[in-house]
Amino acid sequence: EYSMLQEPPEAERTAGTSTKAPSGEEYELMPRDGRHERAQSFGKHEIYQGTTPSIGRRYLAGWRFGLLRAALTAAVAFIVNTSVDAWMFRVYGRSGGSGVVFQGTCSAVETANVLIHLALNILSTLLLSASNYCMQGLSAPTRAEVDKAHAKRRWVDVGISSIRNLRSIGRARLILWSLLAGTSVLIHLFFNSVFFTTRQTHQYAVAVVSADYFNNTAWTPTCANTTPELFPHNSASNPYVNTSGCPIPNILSNATSFERLDTRTCLEEYARGFVQGISNVVVVTATRNSTDPLLWSRWPEKYISGRHANSDPAEWVCHDIPDSEHFHYGEGDRCDPKVALKGTNDGTNWTVYGHPVDYCLSQPVVNVCKLQYNVWMMLGVVLFGGIKTVTMAWMVFKLRVPSLRTVGDAVASFLSVPDQSTTDMCLVSTSDLRKHGWSEGGFPPQVYTGLKLRWWRAMSNIQWWLTHALAILFVIILGTTLPSAIGGAHGTEFSNGLGVANVQSMAYVVSDSTSSRTIVPTLLVANLPQLGFSVVYLAYNGLFTKMLLADEWSRFAVKHTSIRVSSSPLGAQRETGFLSLPTGYALPLMTFSALVHWLLSQSLFIVRIDDFDSTGEQVLSDTISRLGYSVIGIVSVMSLTLTGAIVTVIIGLSKRLPTAMPGDGSNSAVISAACHPHNADCGYQFAEVKWGEVPERGGADEVAHCSLSGGTVEEPEIGRLYK
Repeated sequence: EYSMLQEPPEAERTAGTSTKAPSGEEYELMPRDGRHERAQSFGKHEIYQGTTPSIGRRYLAGWRFGLLRAALTAAVAFIVNTSVDAWMFRVYGRSGGSGVVFQGTCSAVETANVLIHLALNILSTLLLSASNYCMQGLSAPTRAEVDKAHAKRRWVDVGISSIRNLRSIGRARLILWSLLAGTSVLIHLFFNSVFFTTRQTHQYAVAVVSADYFNNTAWTPTCANTTPELFPHNSASNPYVNTSGCPIPNILSNATSFERLDTRTCLEEYARGFVQGISNVVVVTATRNSTDPLLWSRWPEKYISGRHANSDPAEWVCHDIPDSEHFHYGEGDRCDPKVALKGTNDGTNWTVYGHPVDYCLSQPVVNVCKLQYNVWMMLGVVLFGGIKTVTMAWMVFKLRVPSLRTVGDAVASFLSVPDQSTTDMCLVSTSDLRKHGWSEGGFPPQVYTGLKLRWWRAMSNIQWWLTHALAILFVIILGTTLPSAIGGAHGTEFSNGLGVANVQSMAYVVSDSTSSRTIVPTLLVANLPQLGFSVVYLAYNGLFTKMLLADEWSRFAVKHTSIRVSSSPLGAQRETGFLSLPTGYALPLMTFSALVHWLLSQSLFIVRIDDFDSTGEQVLSDTISRLGYSVIGIVSVMSLTLTGAIVTVIIGLSKRLPTAMPGDGSNSAVISAACHPHNADCGYQFAEVKWGEVPERGGADEVAHCSLSGGTVEEPEIGRLYK
């Protein structure tokens, strides 16, 4: 497990060499006859195989140290999530499956919501990366699994996270891999669904008065002389209005304490489907009527949700807009700020039922927002986080499978015990295997071209173009939300920032209610793009992994290089802190992922709106729970995703591999084919090795051979045949 070296059978051990045999007998691994000075120096290293390393070396070295870090990350996340869930449930309780964490001004709640989702997405990105690390280790094949696949003339992947390998690995590792993959999907779907905000909208009554109303002492408002039934377009049988109470006399009596709004501001505010921060309004016109100064009135709306909700609650604002050659407002249309401003010349020609508006007196109300959490979503996060933590902990303490997790592991294994199924295939590449197949007869000698490929050629055309197609498809699907978001906003789509919905533009998922049967489905739909981007991210992570692995593989032909292994290094081997992606690439990719996931959480999200009547009392049975959009957020995600794809294309097309060494470093057959030195028993697996033409075999006119070797190698000759 620790040296990734298959111990040769007793009969094949070289006389004069020694190691730690299972019986306890020591012997030392030495090159035969002292040949090859570079390999000979490693005869001074005593190689102990089969012994138990110290606790520190067992858990704080190689891939197992990375596994320990991943398990600790999952454990810390689980402890934090469990503690927060228990604390919120105890302190804030729940109603209908949700609890209120904080309520205050909308700006404060929005800031808290943004920061919480930023922290959640950083944590979820760390969890996804930890899971990906463990899943890559689980999908890595053992040497026995590689030999079994090669016997069937199939290859497996080494050094990358591979779905292809799942049919080759053991059942236990497949179950562990499935648990990690499944919990990653569910956590990403639930994590951003835990916290959401609730806003308020206020129903309002309307009173249109003459210019001389406030100087009229002879007329006193009463329920009888202010009822909307006195005026056209109003009826007590109207299902949209609330006929209980008698609010208009009280409104008119207190109008002088209201806030004065000019016509444009008044029109914009009350042309919205959901008004916020304001309530009842007295519209003062230029019309004079000292006898009956109340010119028109309207009761408050009855509901904001359900079948009795008015689809055009601001119809009174736009009612008088005249038709023109380029503009029409009529039955079936919906009044909104864009329509109102365009039809009234920015409010200068605004009339309400024939009365020119001079200004408005609007009743201000405290606009309180709430930061809420959903109990069931949080319990899901805790449950799946617990499963992930237990799975990783089991891997730390119980998993002892000697898998080939890095290209160095595979090189060490094949140099120790060469694979005869890949003999005389030293120039065969993955594209050759795909194009011509891998038959029992092997491959004929091939010509060395010396062509240095670009990075993007390290993978198949299908993987390259399919990854970019996934990104484009994600952008297109996300872009389909823009027509609804922009169309419903009617010119105000960019007026709100990240994470702030335009309440005039929302989508139904299920019917409105205050219970979790509405909240949970809406939350899940809002977070489906999170899952979609995770697929895109993993695809691009795989692309960079392949390109960087190909670069690492190609550098074996530059100079003698130590082998990077995932377990305790022996001889000149070096320990690795990563399986495939070095920190210089892993951190930017993780940062990019966290940023886009956060932007997604601020682009599509649940919007809850509580209804308050004209007296300021909440209507508990009337609440909206819908899917909200942030156009700025959606456009930002689309732009960043396309930018990431373009940057990847530029990197893949501009960078070249340093040498013409065949293969991409992830194909087990290609790696095996490069590990056939003529002195297979010299312990090159512990040496610094280089790929090139090995001079011990064949003359100048014969077919030559290339291999990784710890001895002397030469630059392959362009145009010469090799096998």
